[in-house]
Amino acid sequence: MVRRVVAIMAIVSFAGSGLFAQQFYKYVLSAGTYTNLAGATSLNNGQLWDDPEYVILIGFPFEFFDQTFDSIHISDHVWFDAAYKNRIYAYDSDFIDLGTGSSLSPISYLLTGTPGNQVLKIEWQNAGFYDDNTANDFINVQLWIYEGSNDIE
Repeated sequence: MVRRVVAIMAIVSFAGSGLFAQQFYKYVLSAGTYTNLAGATSLNNGQLWDDPEYVILIGFPFEFFDQTFDSIHISDHVWFDAAYKNRIYAYDSDFIDLGTGSSLSPISYLLTGTPGNQVLKIEWQNAGFYDDNTANDFINVQLWIYEGSNDIE
């Protein structure tokens, strides 16, 4: 079965997996309008971050590389297993919080839909880029994980 990865206004990158050669996923690019998540749960709760590691329950079983996972690790990218393999980058860059005293760059998530058709949405809002000291350079990006189809968007 070939699953799909859809990137909307972002680059999705898989590190160290040989993913495209194995043809588990195919890459599809499409355009859309970006909207911040409303009602999302904050992971950093106003705390500054640089290479954080948060672990949350996905909310449904998610199959990735023929393994089923119920939790996900979140930093400036995501991964499913404790071995730190098969990382997914919503945008291939090292993110950092833009704040100095408190966070200006929330990391949050939201589970939407009904059982059988749920989507876990992870958002990095106003994330800065490591080694770039200008607050004018930032990105808003989301990564969506779909129940059932095991698609990543």
